[in-house]
Amino acid sequence: MSDDEPFYINDYIEIPDLFRSFETGKPISHCVDCGMPLLEEGPSYLIQKAYRKNEVLVEYAQCFNCYEELIESYSKQTMNKIWDFFLDSCDFESRKQKLLKEAPRDFGPWIENCLTCGKGKDEVASYTLVGQCEGPHLLFYYMPYMICEECQIRMQDLMSTKSRDIWDRWYEEHIGTPPVMEKDYTPGKVVLV
Repeated sequence: MSDDEPFYINDYIEIPDLFRSFETGKPISHCVDCGMPLLEEGPSYLIQKAYRKNEVLVEYAQCFNCYEELIESYSKQTMNKIWDFFLDSCDFESRKQKLLKEAPRDFGPWIENCLTCGKGKDEVASYTLVGQCEGPHLLFYYMPYMICEECQIRMQDLMSTKSRDIWDRWYEEHIGTPPVMEKDYTPGKVVLV
């Protein structure tokens, strides 16, 4: 493919139940940040769902424009450390090729182990699922993936105080403290990515 050709992903499925709203059973329809409708063809967005075992703690969708605005507000040092953490832990291209070959259009193998440490969902207390979507579809590219709470805490520890404060403010403004976490919630404890 030349640089002049448009980039597209043709490996996708309808958004599966695990990435839908646990309250309605329907796809999450709007960006948590700007309110943009997401289910029409066109906008790319992320869905993030945090679980404690099988209980949903947090779920939201965020368009890529808002996601990029948020991560661009973090310090350069923070972003470099987080990207290094990911790149040191995972060969994204090899993972993508392997999973597309072995499990085309089956998201299960993509999310059964932590992307960065390899622990299975049944081995960890909490984890977050991350998927890239476009319209009503879950795309298979470098996502979907699962990241365990322990690795999220390791990522949080890489953040500068300024970046952590930005994240905490964004989270409180757009998500709030989930009722299930109010007793043991500590701002910045988990960084949804």
